[in-house]
Amino acid sequence: MKKITAKKLEALVDAGKTNVLEYFDTQNPLSMDTFIAETRAGKTASLHIDDIPVSLLDRLDYEAAHLGVPRQSLVKIWLAERVGYTSSTLKPGA
Repeated sequence: MKKITAKKLEALVDAGKTNVLEYFDTQNPLSMDTFIAETRAGKTASLHIDDIPVSLLDRLDYEAAHLGVPRQSLVKIWLAERVGYTSSTLKPGA
């Protein structure tokens, strides 16, 4: 496997190179869960949703107050539950 940066690999593909497998470790591929866990471990990203109806925000605020958590924490909890994410394993679906 040859080493290459993502930018250089993209430039090769843009230039018309169709066989780029020499730049990938095909003998030891990572599962998507492992890839996500290894590349995002300890990292966070921002998510901004600007067009949520006020009535939905009101309901979120009600539920957050009921549980004694901020709205943002409630959304994170519900998203994690929905996709089966556990922070202790850092693997979605675990």
